[in-house]
Amino acid sequence: MLADGSEARVRAERPPDENALRKVIKSVIEQRLSSGQLDETDLTLRDLDQLIDSFTTTLRGIYHPRLEYPDEKKEMPIRAEEVPTVPIIARKSSNIPANPPADS
Repeated sequence: MLADGSEARVRAERPPDENALRKVIKSVIEQRLSSGQLDETDLTLRDLDQLIDSFTTTLRGIYHPRLEYPDEKKEMPIRAEEVPTVPIIARKSSNIPANPPADS
C-alpha cells in the first residue's frame, strides 16, 4: 500500500530532484499514518523512515530525469552527395557448394 501510493504520486507529480521526491514519499506515508491505516501494523517510526529511504532510492532510479541529447538530424543536415557509398560484392552462386561435404 505504501509503495503503490508513493509510486503513483511520484509518477503523477514528477518531482524535479531527490529532496522533492523524498517529500512526496514522506507525505504519502504521513497521510496513511494520520488516517489510521497503519494502526494495526507493528511498524515503528524507525521502520517508516527506512521505508522512506528505500522508496526514495528505488523511485529515484526508476524516474530519474533523462538527459536530452541534441537531435543530430536537425543540427547537421546531410546532402545526398555527402552520404558515403559502400560497394556491394556479389558472389557467383556456382562457387558456393549446395551441400557441403559432411565430416567423416
